[in-house]
Amino acid sequence: MKLIHADGHPQQQWALTNHYAQRIASILNEHIEDVVLVRTVAQTLKQCTGEWHNDLDRKLSKIRVLYTRHNAEENIPVPNHVTELLEAIHELYHQPRSALYSDLKEQIDSLRGAVLERLAFELIKHRYGENDECANSRRFFDRYGKVVTLQEIDLAALSHYPRHLEGYECKLKALSIEHHDCIDLAYLYRRALEEDYQAQVGVVSLDPSRLVERRLRRLSAALCIHAFGVDALDELQYSPFER
Repeated sequence: MKLIHADGHPQQQWALTNHYAQRIASILNEHIEDVVLVRTVAQTLKQCTGEWHNDLDRKLSKIRVLYTRHNAEENIPVPNHVTELLEAIHELYHQPRSALYSDLKEQIDSLRGAVLERLAFELIKHRYGENDECANSRRFFDRYGKVVTLQEIDLAALSHYPRHLEGYECKLKALSIEHHDCIDLAYLYRRALEEDYQAQVGVVSLDPSRLVERRLRRLSAALCIHAFGVDALDELQYSPFER
């Protein structure tokens, strides 16, 4: 097995390297154990779309108040990382339009998806070393040089020693999971086993895991496909090969 950089769309590549998308993902990764923060930010990103985000600042203010009340008794200010996170989210939605996009709505929706992909990357990258590969937007090739999946994988990781492989599709909402996503992940898992890799494949989403699991069942997805909803994002930080 090997990973090849997927050309993808220029818009997708721009979104994945966007400063604000990366900063939001980095802060959430550093504080992934803060369930309240992760879930409220996830809810905000889901609800504030490119089409409708007029109440974004109101939602961000509610998060700020939540942490102010939490610390009121001890007279402790809102944590710096919360302030920085809220500012980054605001800027994500209000930065100038890139020439790659036809309108701001398209840009915002692309950036929302990029935050999730970058967060998933941040959560798993620590277990892959210099000689390994772990990146967003990659294609898997088998030992014969043939493409394994029909589409690029949102998050892919590969280690030849030990022989570990991970592949995840990232979806803001469970309803966005398509039949071809399930086919690709199941086929990737099967090919990995055939080449003697330990493998984990799954779907990462800002919806609860139960909704992801329900969607997978409705699509008759293979049992090897794991669901990592917003309530289980922290599980990604632990190696599935050492349990």
